[in-house]
Amino acid sequence: MNEAVKGALALAVGLVVAIPIAIAAVLGGTVVDCEPSTGDSTSTPSGGNPGQRTWPMKKGTYNLSSGFGMRWGAAHQGIDLGSQPGVPIYAAFDGIVEKSGPASGFGEWIILRHTIDGKRVDTVYGHMFPQDLLVKENAKVVAGQQIARVGYNGSVSPPGPGGAHLHFEVWEGGRFGGTAIDPQPWLNGASEPGQTRSSGAVRNMAAVVPQPDESSDEGSESEAPPARRTAGEPLPDTVPEPWRSLINEAAAKHPDSDPRIVAATLWAEHRGWPEYRKTGWAASPDSAQGPWQFIPSSWASMGYDGDGDGMKDPNNPEDAVHAAFNHSPGSAGLPVIYGESGNPAVDYPTKPFYRHDPARKSLLTYMANYNGNDGTAVEGAVLPNFARGQNGDYVRMGYWLMATNFERGWLPESNQIVDAKTKKSLGNRLPSAGSITGNQCGESSSEGSGSAAPNGSWVYYSQNDPRWQVEGLPIAAAGCGPTAIAMILASTVDSSITPPVVAKYAVEKGAWNGDGLSWSFFDQIEPKWKVPVRSIGTDYKAAVAALRNGKKLVLSGEGGFPPPFCPCPGGHIVAARGVTDDGKIVVANPAPNLKGPNGTPDNSVFSTPLPGLKNMWVFG
Repeated sequence: MNEAVKGALALAVGLVVAIPIAIAAVLGGTVVDCEPSTGDSTSTPSGGNPGQRTWPMKKGTYNLSSGFGMRWGAAHQGIDLGSQPGVPIYAAFDGIVEKSGPASGFGEWIILRHTIDGKRVDTVYGHMFPQDLLVKENAKVVAGQQIARVGYNGSVSPPGPGGAHLHFEVWEGGRFGGTAIDPQPWLNGASEPGQTRSSGAVRNMAAVVPQPDESSDEGSESEAPPARRTAGEPLPDTVPEPWRSLINEAAAKHPDSDPRIVAATLWAEHRGWPEYRKTGWAASPDSAQGPWQFIPSSWASMGYDGDGDGMKDPNNPEDAVHAAFNHSPGSAGLPVIYGESGNPAVDYPTKPFYRHDPARKSLLTYMANYNGNDGTAVEGAVLPNFARGQNGDYVRMGYWLMATNFERGWLPESNQIVDAKTKKSLGNRLPSAGSITGNQCGESSSEGSGSAAPNGSWVYYSQNDPRWQVEGLPIAAAGCGPTAIAMILASTVDSSITPPVVAKYAVEKGAWNGDGLSWSFFDQIEPKWKVPVRSIGTDYKAAVAALRNGKKLVLSGEGGFPPPFCPCPGGHIVAARGVTDDGKIVVANPAPNLKGPNGTPDNSVFSTPLPGLKNMWVFG
């Protein structure tokens, strides 16, 4: 902890959480709350109210934000229960998990198959994030068992945490081929989750726990945003004992301070979870002491007798944990970073950090204040653009811990993303300032060298890179399309995918040559790389909504598009990788000698109207 500033307390900031009415996506002129695709899973334990029709959310955790029936000229086939991210969702009846995975419009969904009075009935639960699906396909569930957590994935309005809700459907005869009915009458008289209408004995059911994702696919993991935690919520069990219980118990005495900051600073001070002990903590060269490394002047003002032994000892975790809470009043319930979508893949490279603006404070503001200020955590800068240094590194450590619910961390010394509990390297690095992507015009990119990017970052490619000028492929002259597509696939699916890989496949399909890329190629991407791709025409609002939900886009236009990136007479193709707070699209331009407004080829922004724009495709 920096000597000069540890004694300063941050100003209190309130957080108002709005729960707006959820709005269905408009696809092809018809309002469709969710058009399905499929996903795979396995089984999970059970628990709840066996044999009883049960509300899918507990009373007091939701409001009915949209009912069943006609809405804006089209059928809304369920009800929307507006809520907050991370709130539990429960099975409405005993059954089998028919689907648990991605579905277009829903983000992720669960379909449960039930037999009620000898007839098939399906219930549908939508808009969750992947890591919040707590049951897997073919698993048996019972009514009232927690199966998921509320999210804001897929087509929600507004995009982001403010649009969090459960979309709930009931289908007589099954979701595919049956008839949607109004869930509200169906739920009349239903039990509350965890309660029983019977006066008999209550079964002792096993707790439902999320099953870890054993996939090693970094791209898939990078698309999985963690559920946003709310004020007063305990730390997740990714924080190990006894630290988790110590911090959670102390939090009750400090309701205005967020326990995530206390846990993140502990990890950051030790570059991992230290062994629990009451003595033997080494002092730093600045005389900082104990698990939270308090310097004497800070301890004098914040020290606390937590165990009631009449002493305030910075080396005693039971005392020091309260002092750590005393350092962050006003932080409770704030977002990890201002304007967050909840998806690190979107937020890390696009959301600016604010330390001094009271209206834009976040948990990272408090993370920075805990460690001082050496000028490396820059006001208004996105995190990848921080120079390497004590304070900037401290903020980035806090980001990866809190944005992934303490599943991942970042070690500045090795520049590695790691498993936060084991510190095992996950094999990826943060982009370093000044790293370049070579091209024929001598330009450079600040966003990576065309190698694997960390979770939440971006793999940037230049079509002019000499590495791609192989096998007679005209990538420098006409490779904007394969290069833009390769950036998206390398960032989200497989980091080994390069522009030549995409170009060769396009040639194989008769969709690319020296004149450029045929739009027919976009229909060939999903069969090859298992990534859904859909055209949205020139609908700028749909593009912004998709980007805010963690999707990536390819944009195509005629000569001069998009100004001033390319004077190409034959047209140009770029990737879109994010969106700013004020709704401007952040592009990755595959022709970096053709610079954007802010002088950086892969971090340029533009907004409607878009002269020359002809079509856009959403990936994912």
